[in-house]
Amino acid sequence: MVKAREAFELLRELPEMKLGHVLQEIGGILPGHRFASVRAGVEMAMIDAVAKSVGVPLWKLFVWGFEYNHHRYYSSVLTF
Repeated sequence: MVKAREAFELLRELPEMKLGHVLQEIGGILPGHRFASVRAGVEMAMIDAVAKSVGVPLWKLFVWGFEYNHHRYYSSVLTF
């Protein structure tokens, strides 16, 4: 819980930045397998907050990502 609190304190102090950069900062505070479950929870909370801020349900964000990557993969595999 100490590391989770440390991550949330960092998030309060960070300037405005893109989600990818925020997730990198979180990964720096919660590195490796030892903090994987805590990092996953914090990252999911951040992704959920971003999705809500643009009015997209979290599940839909993941479905869109899956469909996009799935289509891109099969388009490249089936292209001769």
